[in-house]
Amino acid sequence: MKKRLEKIIIFALFLVGCTTQVAQPPGTGMPNTIASKLILNGVLKYTTVSDLRMDNRGAFLKVEAELYNISHHDDTIYYRFRWYDASGLSVGSEESWKTMPIRSKARQSIIGVTNSKSALNFMLELQSKNNTGNN
Repeated sequence: MKKRLEKIIIFALFLVGCTTQVAQPPGTGMPNTIASKLILNGVLKYTTVSDLRMDNRGAFLKVEAELYNISHHDDTIYYRFRWYDASGLSVGSEESWKTMPIRSKARQSIIGVTNSKSALNFMLELQSKNNTGNN
């Protein structure tokens, strides 16, 4: 009986360990919380989002994302923010794409500020000159 109880405890600990070790979506190199705020058009081969911060500046939402180029090659990132209200509906008109070069092994910040007081949430849409997949 004691051996059976030990086996059950070991198996339970094994299951707990398996469920708590997943910190990043496979192949993205980004934590789940950051990945949940991104719309990726294809797979970013050389650039990851290493940090993402959100703040209310007065009545407007401000977002700052830090991108990191992991390769030895320069890259060009295209990005835009999508803003949403408390119900998850789009706020304001669609933003145009912005272009940002990012040097090899460099970090670069991008900042977005909504133009609507009703915006409470966001998504950051990214693509790269060096994307793979559905460009």
